[in-house]
Amino acid sequence: MTSELLYYLLIYTIGILFSITYIQYDLRSFLFYLLIVTIFSIITRYSGFDKDMINYADRLSSTSLSFYYLREPFIWLLSRGLFRLLGSAETTFILFDIFSFILIYKSMKNFNFPFYTIFIFILFFTSILGLNNIYRQYMAFCFILYFLSLCYRGTNIVFSGIVFIFAVLSHNVAALFAPVFFVYYKGSKRKLFFFISSAVILLLLPVAAATKSDAETGRVSIKLYLFIQILFFLFFTFNKLRNFDKVSKLWSLAICYMIALTLVADLFMGSAQSKRIGMLSLSICLIPLIDVIESKYKPTIFARILALTILTAPTLLFYSSRSFLLT
Repeated sequence: MTSELLYYLLIYTIGILFSITYIQYDLRSFLFYLLIVTIFSIITRYSGFDKDMINYADRLSSTSLSFYYLREPFIWLLSRGLFRLLGSAETTFILFDIFSFILIYKSMKNFNFPFYTIFIFILFFTSILGLNNIYRQYMAFCFILYFLSLCYRGTNIVFSGIVFIFAVLSHNVAALFAPVFFVYYKGSKRKLFFFISSAVILLLLPVAAATKSDAETGRVSIKLYLFIQILFFLFFTFNKLRNFDKVSKLWSLAICYMIALTLVADLFMGSAQSKRIGMLSLSICLIPLIDVIESKYKPTIFARILALTILTAPTLLFYSSRSFLLT
């Protein structure tokens, strides 16, 4: 058993303990959490780079300012600056990791989700793939998560918009998820705006298909990602039938949009890119999923443990994510 896998299981155990104990969002819990995940980052980075992370590390010393780098400058250019300052690829990525962990923490706090839910997002297979391979997409998701939590709180739209721009500047694919913003939009025409923005993106996606990276994301079929998304949709919708408020209806529509987005991507983009969109969709779907678990299932402790276990299991079951914990 590798140190990465062993520590992953330790984080899962801590998540279980936090799911049965009330933990307040305060400085002590934040520092404890940050210590736990920073150690995980250090173990991951100093265990060696895998697959696409090798390319990220190689490009830290690049001086190119081609459009490929300029269109996603948050990762490409900022990481170069940190690398020149620190002289270490491992330390550079550890700092980025810590920043992403802080975004996840602040998002869960904004959503008023229990403390244990932070570990669901850390342990979910898309995060493990992101930390070890599809890093720009992982950072984009962390910004999207924080953006949606700000929308949930009703934070100033300018600040929220800036956060979303950083998501797009981390990975341009984040722009495809702009319609999800209208789930928490307070305007009277939010459903209309949701449908218009969704239709525009789905129609324009084939045009943009040729501009995306085709880095491989693993052996798991896109059909499995679609199947899981559909399960998420059915689970959420079924559990919200008796309390189908405006936000719940829009979340159902948003999940349907992400399923359609994954289907269109599968038709017009490469396998790797459609998987990226599918994985990002699954990560976003965790938000309404956790809401259902916390609001509908009693005893809550049993539901939390079951949810954490089920959502952690794919990381160990899927070879594409498990392999990163074994190398």
